[in-house]
Amino acid sequence: MYHSALEKIAKILEEGISQGNFIAVSPESIANVIWALFLGIVIWEDSKRIIYHDHDHFMQTLDNAFEIFGRGLINAIVNPTVHPKGSRQRRTGVGNPAVP
Repeated sequence: MYHSALEKIAKILEEGISQGNFIAVSPESIANVIWALFLGIVIWEDSKRIIYHDHDHFMQTLDNAFEIFGRGLINAIVNPTVHPKGSRQRRTGVGNPAVP
């Protein structure tokens, strides 16, 4: 199951990279990061649920993590004239109007 899931994730990423929607890095590496992110959140949230009994923020945490990860994955056009090099820059990209 593990390898099958990684292969499917990598295939989706490969298609996104070839279409120019994602940054051009190894799809297998990104798939491993996504899988590790997911597993880490599952373990972290489950341990908090066990300790605090009524603490169940799994879906919200998962949504937030993938939103944050996704903003870095989208192939962005950076306007260097807006901010000096090295500072936080506004990005635009596919389905991503200005990201502060």
